[in-house]
Amino acid sequence: MNRNSIVPLITQWEKFIEETKSNDLHEFASWLLDQQVSKKPLKTLKAKMYDEKEDYFAANYINKLNKYVKAYVKPLLHDTKLTNSDEFSILSLISQMDRPTKREVCMANAMELSTGIDMIRRLLKAGYIREQPHENDARAKRLTLTKNGDELLAIMYMRLSNIKQKVLADLNRNEKKELLRILEYLNHYHEKIYLSLA
Repeated sequence: MNRNSIVPLITQWEKFIEETKSNDLHEFASWLLDQQVSKKPLKTLKAKMYDEKEDYFAANYINKLNKYVKAYVKPLLHDTKLTNSDEFSILSLISQMDRPTKREVCMANAMELSTGIDMIRRLLKAGYIREQPHENDARAKRLTLTKNGDELLAIMYMRLSNIKQKVLADLNRNEKKELLRILEYLNHYHEKIYLSLA
């Protein structure tokens, strides 16, 4: 067979779709690399340790970055009834989603249901959100922002735009685009796993 033929790639693409029921190109690339690795002899212990270190350091840096962002946001909450950045995230999600339920908000924020519901109760008590009846489920309630919630969100967005500690630091436009592309892929990848475990 011609070494430049694309037929093997198409065959692998069809096999990928059949196995995963997905047509995402980024996932296909990862799957394809996994297929190639599985055909090779077992890697040495040193190589295996190197791969594990990459995962460890990636997880460590992402975790620390999350802590940095929370530290930057905390002073912005001082004159509000918000107690932490997660409550701000909940407000922001409710504003972007179409009258979500408590469960939907918690899932979208990758948050334990009990923890998220406690925060939602505080936001209800603070007057930032309201509950409305669910048209299809008498046990569930839909959430929307109150006027106070809308106003607080606008203030918080303005404050965030003015803080000196930018999350993306001094990356140039192309670096920002590439980082966001990778983060979007990782979010999509892990979100599916997270939702399947919930």
